[in-house]
Amino acid sequence: HGTYVTNDNGEKEWVGIQPNAKAGDLKFVDHNGDGKITDADRQYMGSATPKTTFAFTLGMTWKKLSFSAMFQGVGGAKALYVGKYMLLSDVEGNFNRSSEILNAWSPTNTGSDIPRLSKNDPNGNFTTASDWYLENASYLRLKNVTLSYDLSDVFRKWSHLNDRNSRLSVYFSGENLATITGYSGMDPECGGWDALKYPVSRVLSVGVKLTY
Repeated sequence: HGTYVTNDNGEKEWVGIQPNAKAGDLKFVDHNGDGKITDADRQYMGSATPKTTFAFTLGMTWKKLSFSAMFQGVGGAKALYVGKYMLLSDVEGNFNRSSEILNAWSPTNTGSDIPRLSKNDPNGNFTTASDWYLENASYLRLKNVTLSYDLSDVFRKWSHLNDRNSRLSVYFSGENLATITGYSGMDPECGGWDALKYPVSRVLSVGVKLTY
């Protein structure tokens, strides 16, 4: 896909293939060369199944302080961010729009990759499944981090327990604290189809671990 240039030739060039196209509309590729855009022009563009899945952990202990972290991610996954239809189009009036819609193509903003706004979308910019919706959904996520402090000596002294197996520690734990990704939606971990799916929650917790 691409956006049309802002002159008459840009519209006339594709008038036979996309008769309703105007400057600022997406340009669809006539792959089979039959002079029209149909399902026969569809191309394989990737898979939601990642090519690589990975995870690794880090850990360290210093005196009574312990730290651990787990990272998880995928590489080579694709996702259709169809949430753009709700956030960036003007076709339906049932959704709140993203502020990015203010950057849509216009005669004074010809460098935008967001198609021109139109109430009926005659060119099918937003109603056609195209690689405009397709994004790289690879990511690296800090899945879990835990920081704990061992108070066992204090606990045994306070409780008068001499059993060396008696232990007390306090900890802080966080899940899904940070994500590195080029994906523009809320969460790349969307299974390949993102219609504004609610992202994984960030969880913070503190606790006490006691054994005796």
